[in-house]
Amino acid sequence: MKKKVIMALLLGLCVTATGYTGAYASETETETVAETETAAEEDTTEAASETSSEAASETAETEELGEEPEYKALDYVTLGQYKALEVTVCSLDVTEDEIQQQFYDDCSSHDKLLQVTEGEVAEGDVVNIDYVGSIDGVEFDGGTDKGVDLTIGSGTFIPGFEDGLIGAAIGKEINVNVTFPENYKNTDVAGKDAVFAVTVNFVKKAPEMTDDIVAEISDHKTVDEYRKGVEEQLKADKEAQQNSDKINGILNQIYSASTINGYPEEVVNYRTAQMKAYYTQVAEQSDMTLADFLSNQLQMTEEQFDQQCPAVIKQSMIQELLLKAVAESENMEISDEEYEAGIEKYIKSTGAESKETLLSQYTEAEIRRSLIMDKALDFLKENTTVKVEDESETSSETEAASEAESTSETETVSETETEVASETAAETVAETETAAE
Repeated sequence: MKKKVIMALLLGLCVTATGYTGAYASETETETVAETETAAEEDTTEAASETSSEAASETAETEELGEEPEYKALDYVTLGQYKALEVTVCSLDVTEDEIQQQFYDDCSSHDKLLQVTEGEVAEGDVVNIDYVGSIDGVEFDGGTDKGVDLTIGSGTFIPGFEDGLIGAAIGKEINVNVTFPENYKNTDVAGKDAVFAVTVNFVKKAPEMTDDIVAEISDHKTVDEYRKGVEEQLKADKEAQQNSDKINGILNQIYSASTINGYPEEVVNYRTAQMKAYYTQVAEQSDMTLADFLSNQLQMTEEQFDQQCPAVIKQSMIQELLLKAVAESENMEISDEEYEAGIEKYIKSTGAESKETLLSQYTEAEIRRSLIMDKALDFLKENTTVKVEDESETSSETEAASEAESTSETETVSETETEVASETAAETVAETETAAE
């Protein structure tokens, strides 16, 4: 049984149980493959610390189930356009504002921010406030708090609240008039006019960037060294984001243009059995029944588990189906040389100690499937035109783009694989894995 594969699918199961749907994303080439995505993200020492008995147990379970059935993706997918696509990615340019924001964040994490108690509130300021809300002169539940940090312009509070603080005198009380949205979660105040008496206690500001300060908040000794280091890190982050944007853009376009007519039921049933067998074993190792384990760790019944497993597995197969369909359309194959090179790549990405260790966790068929998907993705990237977004346009269209992206993600994710989940769901999985070990 492949522990990391099951954990990736379990993440989807946790997400389904909580009603969360994450972004349809793939951050690296190996992360496009369900069998390798979580392995690349986990600390390599974990893989190195797995005992031989665990590997033997997993192998025995796999042998009990037999080999996973083969399938042809084009039997289930009608591919739309997948060549000559165009995607837009973020610019690699690092702005002064971004460097200053990183400096602010570093100062904040090292408790070096200044508390300014004079002047007026401006857009972008981080203010510390006390507030009391009232409707028709009567205070309402949940409308009062003290010592709250708020970034002006972040959209954290209801519309009108943050704008109403711009120009407010620090240390003085100001009344901010707002109207709660009609769809506000607290129906008692939804759609009603309210007044908030707000006191701005202080504004958090970064100190002047000096050699002494940067030495305290980083490993750099001078401002020049610090700025260079920050710029390099921000550029590296943008390069990773650029690659992610490219892959996301490609796969989302292919998904939108294609039709998934069905799923290979034999494969779905096989992977469902894999999941259940694995967690039955984990439960036994913890001296628990599967039902108790699922209730304690995932807050679901065994019946819910059985119902959700096939749906989660189908969801996780969408990217696999699309990439395999592209590979089949282009008559791609994995040569023996490519297979051996892929083994070496996966040893590094999973932290496996050797080829033997890797093959004790993954079958040759699984590795070849991963490699053919990587190859298909490389082909798609080579045949896609990349356009770098205009920073000036981006800054003026951020709000509209964010709203459009949110809508697009919601529509897409409802039918596609959930690869990135909330920190809460991820923590649930991590805790489950820790308990299992």
